[in-house]
Amino acid sequence: MNTTQSLQGSYTYSSRPKIDKEPSRHALVGDHYLSSVTGEEDGRKRLRELRVYESTLELLRGMWPTPLVKLRSFGEVWAKLEFFNAVSRSIKDRTAVRIIETVSKMGVKKIVDATSGNFGIALTLLANLLGLKVTVAIPRRTSREVELLLRLLGAEVVRAPCEVNDHVMVSYCKKLAESIEAFFTNQFESELNPEAHYMYTGRELAEQLRAANVRPDVLVVALGTGGHAVGIARALRESFGDVYVVGVASSRLDYIPGIKPGDTYRKWRDSVNEIVEVSLRDAARGVIEVARREGLLVGLSSGAVVSALERHVKPRLGADKVYVLVFPDDAQKYLSVLCEVAFS
Repeated sequence: MNTTQSLQGSYTYSSRPKIDKEPSRHALVGDHYLSSVTGEEDGRKRLRELRVYESTLELLRGMWPTPLVKLRSFGEVWAKLEFFNAVSRSIKDRTAVRIIETVSKMGVKKIVDATSGNFGIALTLLANLLGLKVTVAIPRRTSREVELLLRLLGAEVVRAPCEVNDHVMVSYCKKLAESIEAFFTNQFESELNPEAHYMYTGRELAEQLRAANVRPDVLVVALGTGGHAVGIARALRESFGDVYVVGVASSRLDYIPGIKPGDTYRKWRDSVNEIVEVSLRDAARGVIEVARREGLLVGLSSGAVVSALERHVKPRLGADKVYVLVFPDDAQKYLSVLCEVAFS
């Protein structure tokens, strides 16, 4: 597959993507020689084992499933590490690839969407591979680091007159797309968003839990667009029955990148049993807690999920339940915010 081709292709949850070329029998990959490999099928199998990919697009799907790890210091708590996604190092690779593969079939050349960071990064990087032009609208409170990164990647960036990504931002993007004759991909209202998390994230998580002989009682997820909350909840309930779903939102007084206040966007209404609000300070404490107890450097939305679990959900529902968390990204984009909150 070359970089002008679409992102189409089948994906199975227990295999790596197919590699078309037969490797050299004496190629050096890391510390491993392929000299003992004989035959095309053995060569492909060996390359899959060594995680060798012939394009970025193969790498993207080749990193699925992302890891599921037990956080032993927290009890019966399992976390899906979505920062192992290869393109944006975030869960937004899932939505972006589903949207990009769809618009590529439509002959679209210019796209518009809103982002507070991760989705814009994933969308821009994947669009670059297909030669699409991207314009992203960001809320006023988006960090300077995120804006500069998006520009560096090649996106046109517009600071919208909105505090968060809500219905006002959606209306703004519709008008922006019309004015520049672009297609509004609309991650907030597109069914492709929850569909991607049902097809990919949710199903592979269900398969991982079954393989580990774990039956989840409670799913705790951050609420942004609601896409991964809706999609993953659906997949887990199909596999395990009545899974209780807690959505984590930001408090009205705080801005947490990637999370919105609980009353901002209601697409998750039928999928989430309850909503817990957390502050930016509590989200930062959650990041530090995971780093010091588990050695994982997770992002602010992940910290918010942990904070909600430890301070609200587990004390009420009980430590004997099996909890599954989704960690959308890592801390790299939020270091300035983390330091400001943690040491103030």
